[in-house]
Amino acid sequence: VILVALIVHGAVSALLDVALDVKVTGFNVKTFLTAAIVAPPFLIFLVAVIRSLDETTQRLERQRRDLQIIHNQHTQLINNTQEGYWFIDPTGETLDVNPALCALLGRDREEIIGRNILEFADEKNQQVFREQMELRRQGVRKPYEVDLSRPDGSKVCCVNTPAPILDANGKLIGSIGLWTDVTSFKNTQRALVEAKREAEQASQAKSSF
Repeated sequence: VILVALIVHGAVSALLDVALDVKVTGFNVKTFLTAAIVAPPFLIFLVAVIRSLDETTQRLERQRRDLQIIHNQHTQLINNTQEGYWFIDPTGETLDVNPALCALLGRDREEIIGRNILEFADEKNQQVFREQMELRRQGVRKPYEVDLSRPDGSKVCCVNTPAPILDANGKLIGSIGLWTDVTSFKNTQRALVEAKREAEQASQAKSSF
């Protein structure tokens, strides 16, 4: 609006100069200026362009706000889920994690971001990671089991549900994993197997006696 006013002001000044220089008998300055200002095609076009730009700006701002709301919702979901969230690039470098993943590893977020996923596993499980990263390059997203190493030397048995992330050209740009701690389940499973084995041994000993 300010821009239009400035342009109109300039146009009026120019037209007034022209009108005052005209020496034709019967020339009506007011009529001339009114006709020139009210319906000049370039001003009508300019107003239409400005209105279109304003509408476009408002639409883009609404879209930006909508995207921000979606982003905030996704961030809250990731940060509040009980599953670990681990985002790595194609080489295995950590790009992002959530609080649940930090708890699995027993480390602060700052200790994880920027480090390779191989740094959080022993040699045996590093090989599992290498094989799985190769599968991501092939587009495979099958869940797998792996042990993560904590700073205190303990292991956390986890199941990861991976998802490769591709760009518009189908090129792998990263992988997201949802991690579930199954250590308690594995311990219970081992305890049941051991209890069954001891029961069978006791039964065999009783039969032999």
